[in-house]
Amino acid sequence: FVVAWAFTCAASAAFSRSNVISAVMLTTKSRWWCQYTAVEQWLLQEGREQDDELVIVSEDPLAVDAMPQHPQVRFIACTETLLYAKWNIGFAVASNEWLTFWADDDWHGPRRLAELRANADADIVGPAAMYYHELEEGGRSFRYVYGGDEPHVIDGLTMFHRPLWEKYPIEPMIKSAAGWWLLNCARAGASLRVIPQGDYVSFIHSGNLTARKPRVSRHGEVLSDSYMT
Repeated sequence: FVVAWAFTCAASAAFSRSNVISAVMLTTKSRWWCQYTAVEQWLLQEGREQDDELVIVSEDPLAVDAMPQHPQVRFIACTETLLYAKWNIGFAVASNEWLTFWADDDWHGPRRLAELRANADADIVGPAAMYYHELEEGGRSFRYVYGGDEPHVIDGLTMFHRPLWEKYPIEPMIKSAAGWWLLNCARAGASLRVIPQGDYVSFIHSGNLTARKPRVSRHGEVLSDSYMT
């Protein structure tokens, strides 16, 4: 069951120009502390196109009351709780030809979308390096560089072509659905454009998957506090 609201009117279901982006943000009732900021950061993106949009997917219908109201922000209430299903719902209702993930609990710098838009010449576009910062115990910061042998980009920062998702919807996985999906798309022959490190910091806290990802400790370079300020 899915219910959709637009804060003014819903965008057309037809694809927009090739350089416009639909960002999809999954959230839940427990993320009340970061939802508003995540939407604000999308609204502050430099060079935001008139037809860009942010699609918010949540199983909490009351979450819409906590969001900044804007004609380019849409809210989708659904009964799904699994990440892969919520991603697929968000991408299915998105209006544009380019799609990207938008985390509700991370820091999105103002040039994040512009950096992706400027490199829209492959099925998948994104960096292979990023920053992490601990919000709780330790307060350390890391620079992570993908250390695998296969070509890959980091899921939270990635933009991809809508026809790719239509051909390969995100598979049923409970955790890390986006990362595994991108890797499987690349293995299936999707073209990949690796760009420099993006304008983004992933926050590590007790309520997200990052706190349990071994990749930070295995491939992360610990940074000084002054580096991140």
